[in-house]
Amino acid sequence: MHRSFTRRTFLKGSISGAALASLPGGMAWAQTVLNRPEWYEFRQTSNYSSFIDAIRTMRANTNASDRTSWVYWSNIHRSSCPHSRPYFLAWHRGYLHVFQETLRMVSGNSQLVVPYWDYYKNPVLPQEFADPATGNPLYVSGRQSSNVRSALTLTPFSSTYRNFQRGTTNSFETSIEYRPHGSFHNIIGGYLATLDSPMDPIFWLHHGMIDRLWASWVAAGAGRTMPSLSDPYWSGNHTFGSQLSMPRRNTYNTTSQLNYTYTDLSLPTSLPPAAQIAPRLVKVQATVGVQGNGSGGLRVGDFAVAPPGDLGGNRRSLGGARNVRLNENSISTPIAIGSSDFDLLELTLGEDTERAGRGRPLVSYRSVQITLQDVHTLPAGEAGGFFYDVYLLPAGRSPDEQYLLGSFGPFEVEAAHHNGGNISFAATQVLRRIESRGRNQLRVGFVRVNGGNYPRGDVISIGVVRAELSQDPVE
Repeated sequence: MHRSFTRRTFLKGSISGAALASLPGGMAWAQTVLNRPEWYEFRQTSNYSSFIDAIRTMRANTNASDRTSWVYWSNIHRSSCPHSRPYFLAWHRGYLHVFQETLRMVSGNSQLVVPYWDYYKNPVLPQEFADPATGNPLYVSGRQSSNVRSALTLTPFSSTYRNFQRGTTNSFETSIEYRPHGSFHNIIGGYLATLDSPMDPIFWLHHGMIDRLWASWVAAGAGRTMPSLSDPYWSGNHTFGSQLSMPRRNTYNTTSQLNYTYTDLSLPTSLPPAAQIAPRLVKVQATVGVQGNGSGGLRVGDFAVAPPGDLGGNRRSLGGARNVRLNENSISTPIAIGSSDFDLLELTLGEDTERAGRGRPLVSYRSVQITLQDVHTLPAGEAGGFFYDVYLLPAGRSPDEQYLLGSFGPFEVEAAHHNGGNISFAATQVLRRIESRGRNQLRVGFVRVNGGNYPRGDVISIGVVRAELSQDPVE
């Protein structure tokens, strides 16, 4: 049974009585609203040494069942984090908060906070995290890139994304989880390309930034809305461990409920200058292939055809490609849709057609998805350093923002296996941007984006790439 999280129960369950007695008196954590600063400001403050010492102490603790050990927090993330599911943002906000409380206990510093790294202003890994000097607790080996500019996008901050939670149309939570969140994990690589990503200390600054961007999105207003605090969305608890949880409503607002804020709540309006990137750091292959082959310059691979058919659970495959392998080249897979399935697709998109349902009973579908089934990261890709932007393209069109579905890499593949499902991208809105006459010959484009040290050869295998009709709500 979970118990609700409070500072008192967390303290009692996290450290020994002797350690509790040694903490400074009068730590009025519930009374003071503290500011979480950006890293380059934070490292100039008196809290910097407490942060370093606390991380060093936690990394030296090898007891994985102890909440003051480093591995304990990685294990929570691996077992409980909701990726590509509802509450991605809210769960991580609570997770970051209880980790921050642990840093305070370990350091004995009641003013200590988790800072954030604003990579929209400086996309290069802070030097403190890149120094392999003996005893530096911020350094880990295995990272593949030190510049994350290629992982960044301004899409989630556009006026189009006014709804908050996953499962709604133009969801901010869904968009930001793809980029910059997931693409950051994949480009940095190493631990970050796995669900053990909290083992890399830069994880905490990354999620500090994601949390700040959520707070900034709310502050920006202009029609951007979250469910009200009285909405059932906030019912129940976020679970972090077998005896550690937090009411979801506690993650609604940082200031009134978790007692911290961010001084800078501006949304990014531009990407860092490309001049900040060394020539080897980023390689984006957006139009690899033969021009004039009907794919707008993105090569169409020669794959076995995945036939259409009912999938069960009121879902239907419209067809696709089988046995797809992705490497350092960008490529697309064809989806040729037959006439009767095309009628169902048109009906699902809200298009009138007299032929809908011809030849078999009419089934009412609500949305369209592009699904990657049986996805695996191959040995060459396990360290990360790359990801793929995924597009749904009409024949003859090149990758363009209006056709972008999302992105994925080894991080999302591992999360998909953890969640026991496939990788799916909402496609209804993109299809509505494609003229009806272009919907029967579609392409799923995989555009490779590389970091500083990227793998070559086959890195990801996909059993089936397909378009499917579903009764899930339109996203």
